[in-house]
Amino acid sequence: MVRNFITLLLCFLLGACSLSIVEDEVLFVDSFSDNRFFEDTRNPHGSVLVADGVLKITVEQPNGMMVSLRPTELQDVIVAVNGWPQTAGETVFFGIACRFVDNANFVYFSLGSNGDATITKVDDGKVNILAATKPDAPISSNYGGRINHISGQCNGTELSFSVNGIQALKATDVSPQLGRFGIFASSQYAPRTVFFDDLTVSLPAIRVQP
Repeated sequence: MVRNFITLLLCFLLGACSLSIVEDEVLFVDSFSDNRFFEDTRNPHGSVLVADGVLKITVEQPNGMMVSLRPTELQDVIVAVNGWPQTAGETVFFGIACRFVDNANFVYFSLGSNGDATITKVDDGKVNILAATKPDAPISSNYGGRINHISGQCNGTELSFSVNGIQALKATDVSPQLGRFGIFASSQYAPRTVFFDDLTVSLPAIRVQP
C-alpha cells in the first residue's frame, strides 16, 4: 500500500506519467495451518473451523449462508482461494465476499457445484444479481467434489470473477463502499460443508494516467 501511494505521489509531483500498472500487492496468504487469520465460529446457522490444514465452513440451516470475514475494511481487494464441497454431487454454493458492511449490504462472487456462477450485490437487504452464467451454459469448472480455484476482485466500480484462471464474469458496482472481506458457503439444503485452502488476499494494481 505504501509503495502504491509513493508511485502516485511521484507522478503528481513530476506532472508526467506514462500509462503504467503497478503490480497487485499481496497483503497476506493463508494455508490454514492455524486460525490466526480466520477465527473458529459456531452458531445456529453453522460453523467455521480451521483444522487439518483447511478452513471448513458448514451450513446448518436450509437456504442459509455462512460467512467467515476478516476484520480489516477495504473498498478494493482481490481474494483468491481454492474451494470444494465435502461430498460430490451435493448442491452447494461457495465463494468470496467483499465490501461487507453488514448482513444487508455486501458484494459476493458465487460458484455452484453445478457450474453456475454469479456476481451479486446485496443493498439494504435487496438482492441484485449483477452478472450470471446462462442456465444452459455453466462455466467450465470442476464439478462435484473436485477443487476449483476462484478469484473475486473489487476494484473501484469494476467487479470481476475468475474460475480456474479464466475470467468468467464482469460487472459494475455503481456505489463502491468500504467493508470487510472473506469467504462463504451457502445451500438450499442442510447440512452442507465446503473446504477452503491456499487463500491469497491482495490490493489491486493501480493504473496511472499521464
